[in-house]
Amino acid sequence: EQMDAGGAHYSGTVADVVALVHGHLEEGITLSVVAEALHVNKHYLCRLFKRETGMTVGGYINSARIARAKHLLRHTECSVSAVADSSGFNELSGFTKSFKKEVGMTPTEYKSYVRGHAMQGGSIWRS
Repeated sequence: EQMDAGGAHYSGTVADVVALVHGHLEEGITLSVVAEALHVNKHYLCRLFKRETGMTVGGYINSARIARAKHLLRHTECSVSAVADSSGFNELSGFTKSFKKEVGMTPTEYKSYVRGHAMQGGSIWRS
């Protein structure tokens, strides 16, 4: 059993999934790639991951990509397109749609929002 950065305890397999996802986000990692890398059946992996985390592997990958994108938008001067690429999204339109669904605003709006609040010294409620 291992603990993730948030303090949750996961089996070795689920902890390995988390590590693989975060280590290979920009490479377009998928459930099939993870299952193959860990030498486990993808259906078994789906059930195990969902039971331990409450999320699907695909949902976790997407959330990790969005978290990386938010970090890059806050802390770099990269274009939205470059952020999408660095976060593992193949298409800008898919990135924008996913980002807006999870964050509540487009990547461009988010970048403007966090930059404006940083200059004003305000807090960012949706980091």
